[in-house]
Amino acid sequence: MRLDVLCARQTGRSRRQMKPLLAQGHVWVNGHVEQDPKAWVTGFDRIEITDEQGQPCLIQTGRPREYWILHKPAGYISSHVSESGHPTVFELLPEAVRQEVHFVGRLDVSTTGLMLMTSDGQWSKRLSRPEFHMPKVYRVQTESPMDEADKQAFAEGVWLHGESCLTRPAALEIMNEHWVRLTLHEGRRHQVKRMLRCRHNRVLALHRESMGPLNLQGLAEGEVRRLSAEELQAVDDELKRYIESCSSEKMRSLLS
Repeated sequence: MRLDVLCARQTGRSRRQMKPLLAQGHVWVNGHVEQDPKAWVTGFDRIEITDEQGQPCLIQTGRPREYWILHKPAGYISSHVSESGHPTVFELLPEAVRQEVHFVGRLDVSTTGLMLMTSDGQWSKRLSRPEFHMPKVYRVQTESPMDEADKQAFAEGVWLHGESCLTRPAALEIMNEHWVRLTLHEGRRHQVKRMLRCRHNRVLALHRESMGPLNLQGLAEGEVRRLSAEELQAVDDELKRYIESCSSEKMRSLLS
């Protein structure tokens, strides 16, 4: 809902009456002044209006944000709506939150493993930014064995068809003849499959083991749970470490 519409409804004012209050910086959303009447807000946002003396009046408390981790099975699609007959990942969640959350990084229908779901658009946006090199670890079954030449190629970066730049350096661990562990620091479309194709190989099975400090320990296939406060703090700490390592003030402002 638009911010001016919600404030008008909650205060009994008209949208015309809300316009100067917004322009003068009297409306606060989640602790920050918001002057755009068209700003989109939801039931998760805390909204306050200050009077001429600067005293805040709470318009909406805001429900707690939702942060979920799930262990995606094969055969589930990363979408709210299925046109193929496959079940969706949202069906694994409690019904009460299915329409409230979105996923942070999709997985293909045949890919299994860790997915994150949240109602916090800012959180998912920050985690998805290409500037934030959150490591994503995949266990990969390959058609042909991989070797040291493949490891070196991925460490240096490879050209993907249709791309204008090399992939970021990736770490390849050879587990046995047909299984490897690949750590990426970016998220291009079908990246693992395309990288193996560059090495004249093919993915037979793909499983995401972890994203940054988060992993699937204790979570069976098809299970979901809310992220703990400790896990959320670990993600924030990793993000802060990266921001602090940036030499560019512009980069810091983009990610903060």
